Amino acid sequence: MHRRRRPDRIRAEVFARYRAPARSREDRQRRSGGRAAPGAQSIPVGAKGRHLLLAEDNTVNQRLALAVLTKAGYTVEIVADGAQAVRAVEQNHYDLVLMDVQMPVMDGLQATRELRSRACGEGLRIVALTAGALAEQREECREAGMDAHLLKPLHRDRLLQRSEEHTSELQSHHDLVCRLLLEK
Repeated sequence: MHRRRRPDRIRAEVFARYRAPARSREDRQRRSGGRAAPGAQSIPVGAKGRHLLLAEDNTVNQRLALAVLTKAGYTVEIVADGAQAVRAVEQNHYDLVLMDVQMPVMDGLQATRELRSRACGEGLRIVALTAGALAEQREECREAGMDAHLLKPLHRDRLLQRSEEHTSELQSHHDLVCRLLLEK
């Protein structure tokens, strides 16, 4: 006859068995001899040191995007509405803005129009985050001044791909400017 185990003991045994010890990235690299672990995701080349602004009012989407982007090497700041996004862009430099279209106070379309009308929005990359998949909705985003469109719900690979596309263009432009300045 089996002896019944208490639920709290079972939980403790399961956690002890399956919980991996927390280690820093440097510690994992040292233990693996500098090789990446099988199945490990590499950081996109253009991601390291890139500064992004996420304008999103939904906390679940905020957490998801923050986890994916910071793990990829991006630095991310989050605001909850369009008015905060405009203020943030005026005060800081961002390589890319991920802008939800429907937000309280000021929606993403109005915030984008506002940014494009100011000097701080010149040359700024803005990607629309929306559930709207219709061609008219995409066109409305483009007319407002958004550079690209990313559908919700957010998917890790698409989010990283779109972020890398728009920040790597900046890197190649930056490299060209630096080369031209060095040649003088």
